[in-house]
Amino acid sequence: MISIHTFELTLETTAKNFNYLLSRAYKMAKKDKHRVGRSTRYTSYDVRVDDALASEGIMIEYHAHDYRKSIKLRVNPSEVLGGSDLNLWKPNTRNIEALVEKLNEHIDDYFDSEYTLDDLILSRVEFTANLDVGKENVAAYIRLMHKIGKVKGFSAKYSVSDYAAEDIKKERSFDLEGKTNGIAFTIYDKEADLKERGKKEKARKAAGILRAEVRLKKRKVVQAAMREFDNPDALTTEEQIALVSKKSKEIFGITFAHIVPYGDSYKLKDAEQLVKTSGLKAKGKDKMLRLLRLVPKKKSLYLAFKELDVRDKDAMLGWFAELNVSPITISKREDVSHLKNIYKYLEH
Repeated sequence: MISIHTFELTLETTAKNFNYLLSRAYKMAKKDKHRVGRSTRYTSYDVRVDDALASEGIMIEYHAHDYRKSIKLRVNPSEVLGGSDLNLWKPNTRNIEALVEKLNEHIDDYFDSEYTLDDLILSRVEFTANLDVGKENVAAYIRLMHKIGKVKGFSAKYSVSDYAAEDIKKERSFDLEGKTNGIAFTIYDKEADLKERGKKEKARKAAGILRAEVRLKKRKVVQAAMREFDNPDALTTEEQIALVSKKSKEIFGITFAHIVPYGDSYKLKDAEQLVKTSGLKAKGKDKMLRLLRLVPKKKSLYLAFKELDVRDKDAMLGWFAELNVSPITISKREDVSHLKNIYKYLEH
């Protein structure tokens, strides 16, 4: 099941009004005994975080760029609606209306009726799927993802030196950052992530969960995604939230399908046999078999395609999808001999 994990609402304002609102936030924090403090996530400029609405699933950030002042609300819809990170909301007309109503109430209360939801801009959206692949399969799926290699429009988030220094554990996640498209993709071990953050009880509940995320990190990217279904310029912020919520599956799916090949994964010999006994044309089978053998050798689907000099990659991937066989095979060292098509987990 795919839904929005987090979205960002931005209020752009003048330096004078920004300072006024930040000063008021500090006064209210002292009065109501919550916290406003400097963020450690940002180092290039000053950001203050107000946790006044944290218990309601909303974090508030005051961003003081030299040339621009803005206040950002990081909204977790599942928590706003009373769910959790592992119990994601399932967008429908009824709970989208409930979400918008709650946001309007919180914004009205926080800004003392000076602003409404439609005064803020939908500037970022992060889509999420919790894939229950089984504890024994999580690491195997992540290793398969790493064999994808490069993807058009994306580059690896972490370098070989990052992994060598053991700052980042390669077996925990597969991460890509858009070069210029403003999109990030990650798939990771949710249990290991929660354990690392000291959340042992939540980690126990997350055993066997492979978390996949697609993040639209810029306003123009969010608008481009919406433009596939409607004209965002003609929609209010409330209507934009409703649109991206209803179209979560489609928006997530566009990036996921661009990166992850379709099909069950097998050991090389089993995959070869399935191709050989298929009803495809002999010329196509030959190309597919050569690709299957090159991927383990090159440790990268991208490099295998490059060596084969395949011009129409999508057509060849389509042949594999027709057989429900992934071109990326399972290593000889893996204990498992078959991994179900990861797309099947997206349907639950």
